[in-house]
Amino acid sequence: MRTGCCCKLSKVLRRVLVFGANGSSLLWAIGALVLLSVVGTTVALMSPSALQSKLEQEAGMRAYYNANAGLNYILGQQESSVMSGISLTNFVSNMGNGAYVNYSVGGGGGFNFALGNVISSNSNNTYQVTSLVGTVSKSSDKIPYAYVLYGGGKGASSVFTYGHTPIGATKYVIYAANAKVSIQGAATVVGDVYAQSLDVSMATVTGDVVAVNDADLGFSTTLKGALCSGGNVTLNQSSVSKTVSAVGDIDFKFKSQVDGDVFSGGKITTASSVSLNSDVSAFENISLGWNTKIANNAYSGGVGCKKCNIDFTNSAISIGKNAYANKNINLSGGSNIGGVAVAQKVNGDAVGSKIETTTYPPNIRPKPPLPCRTDKVPTSPSYSDDSTVDVKIPWASTLYDKDHPLPPGKYRDLAMDSSAVMTFTAGVYYFNSVSTGWADTINYDLSKGDITILVVGGISIGGANSINVKTKERDYCDMSTVDKNEAAKVYWESKKSGFIGWGTDWFGTMFTQVSITLDGANNHVVGALVTAGTVSNIDWAVNIYYVPSNYAMKYWN
Repeated sequence: MRTGCCCKLSKVLRRVLVFGANGSSLLWAIGALVLLSVVGTTVALMSPSALQSKLEQEAGMRAYYNANAGLNYILGQQESSVMSGISLTNFVSNMGNGAYVNYSVGGGGGFNFALGNVISSNSNNTYQVTSLVGTVSKSSDKIPYAYVLYGGGKGASSVFTYGHTPIGATKYVIYAANAKVSIQGAATVVGDVYAQSLDVSMATVTGDVVAVNDADLGFSTTLKGALCSGGNVTLNQSSVSKTVSAVGDIDFKFKSQVDGDVFSGGKITTASSVSLNSDVSAFENISLGWNTKIANNAYSGGVGCKKCNIDFTNSAISIGKNAYANKNINLSGGSNIGGVAVAQKVNGDAVGSKIETTTYPPNIRPKPPLPCRTDKVPTSPSYSDDSTVDVKIPWASTLYDKDHPLPPGKYRDLAMDSSAVMTFTAGVYYFNSVSTGWADTINYDLSKGDITILVVGGISIGGANSINVKTKERDYCDMSTVDKNEAAKVYWESKKSGFIGWGTDWFGTMFTQVSITLDGANNHVVGALVTAGTVSNIDWAVNIYYVPSNYAMKYWN
């Protein structure tokens, strides 16, 4: 039940932070009023009355009062600004212009906020704040409580707890800044992805994607976040729920769809049955194929582009609102522009109206591509292995079973034969290398704290391995039944490569300097895969679910 509730609350929080509120007569300042130290979609539902001590309950209540104090402050500023005729733009500027603003409240707590996106109905000059996060820290381990209030304080409120804020490479479920990431064949990736270049086919990615260079979303790919590329982008029978931005060209092949804005530093080309459900901007030419639908405006021709057209190359093409081209707009038979067509020359009459001009405005230039995030390869504290003690586990051995965990410390090589058992407990382990066999079992006892495993050489996890996890609340259970957030407590690092065998589950974060390879199918990963080198074989029926690492957020630079 706990996991289910956590999932629902995560979805509610994402909906509030990303989509904000709707209203035909109001300008809404979206309630992305987020705690500076606790941004993230992976949240754990807590019940202070059932799970926490009296002190923790009091901390939660102080968070609630802080949230109310902050909400009243924000609403007061909002109402005063509206009554004084202060524009929404100036209100946002006065409230920090999107940057995080921190206020202290008596008793050591406070509230933090940042105004996010703005949706305008253009009907009047009112606007409304819809949510706020108030915080207070536990005195024991400084993990902040946060109360989220919806609907201007009139809606439901819920308690969340968070660890540290994921930053840099810790934000990603897959991170490979120096290599191409390939995700193929019915894979599901829950979280953000950062890659030098990206090739996806028949997969679903729920978060945002950053590709330093090119990004290719192949057959039947679903991206539920935004796509930002420093190179060229190709979509083929694929969909993106948010924005697509590329420094280079964007090529939309058959039956591609984007629900957010599209920004290209080069040209945009569409094949047939392409749906672009917001604005489209290209610094070069826009060429539209059969049955392409652009819901809003189209802009072609950046500074210095002298021959940038919007070309309707076939029939059944439409631009719902206005079209602006540096040079010409060339309509085809059976196509239309719902609003104004603005260009030096408009060839065709299926438009709401036309303006033939060379001036700017009314010939409005396209918007430039959005800047992509730049998150560097992480570094962590140096370590070494100077032990002479090997750990060798024979076939089917239970030497280190649930009741006899391997003590934390320094060892040389860990080598497991098939069908063997290894149990780790809270603490730090050092190895020269780690190798497990076929159908081994790895147990994590997390009831007393985090487990960190640092390996000088390589990590090789054999096929069909299974993982059991013990927590404060539950005895050993298969990892698939454990609260996913427990994966934050498990961290593996290798100065060389990591390998996860066929059909093997993985729980926690793996960070390697050389490469991470999955053996091609049926891997279930809860945590993150991060490498300074290459990532291979994220392939058929692989499921990867993001949980940020406690160790990484503490030590990665």
